[in-house]
Amino acid sequence: MNADQKFLQELNIYRNEVQSALRFLYTELAIRELGSKRKGVLGAMNTAPTFWNTILSSLQHSTFISLGRIFGTGIHNFDTLLRSIEANRNMFTKAAFTERWDVNPDKRQLDHYLQTYLKKVYEPTEQDFDELKAYFKVQREQYHSIYYDIRQHFGHRLNVRKEDIEKPFNEVNIVEFEKFCVNLESLWESLWQQYHNGRGPILPIKRKRYSTRNILRGKEQPHRVPPSNAQYIYQARAALNLLEKGKPKPKKYGVARVLRDH
Repeated sequence: MNADQKFLQELNIYRNEVQSALRFLYTELAIRELGSKRKGVLGAMNTAPTFWNTILSSLQHSTFISLGRIFGTGIHNFDTLLRSIEANRNMFTKAAFTERWDVNPDKRQLDHYLQTYLKKVYEPTEQDFDELKAYFKVQREQYHSIYYDIRQHFGHRLNVRKEDIEKPFNEVNIVEFEKFCVNLESLWESLWQQYHNGRGPILPIKRKRYSTRNILRGKEQPHRVPPSNAQYIYQARAALNLLEKGKPKPKKYGVARVLRDH
């Protein structure tokens, strides 16, 4: 495996883990938000509270386990991705881009356009790579200072007393957590665009909508493909809409217990 292949492998593994974290996180937050704002949804969920609390708990666990794989000590993680970049900085040059263009069967027929396209290709500088390394460090430190203890609790059940479990959870700002996870995806997209299309600089990363509440308040645009976090939110809403329309009769036990356990 050459350096380019190593980078693409690590980038793909990173993307898959980030997508897993986003899918679990935004599905959970959408369910909680809709259940807290719509009585019909909460009433329908409370016909089977144990089931829904199990779903919510599983989604929450899975979010932090996915983040643990990204920032953990395994073979493929956040640091491995950075090392694959630093080991082969030349893959982002115009010369490397030209070589990839020449061997791409889909672009070979567009040789006449290559010189025009190269004028727009961005070559990262030493400062760009230094800033990227610093950005990786900031993201890693944020994870370890705020979210690491929760992942360890879910992975190893280190805390037994309720007050010990609640402490790391109380330190989490949900909106900042959403932003943190979406920024992980934006980093993947920025690296992908730099390598495949020569679009840069890598930083600052593209800002995206990250608030579950704001996405639910907005309107879907059928003619546009929504970002991945919005897709997970819309699918959760569609499923709960079907649940609410069924209008099941609530049972006496478990009423108003869904969404309270975190």
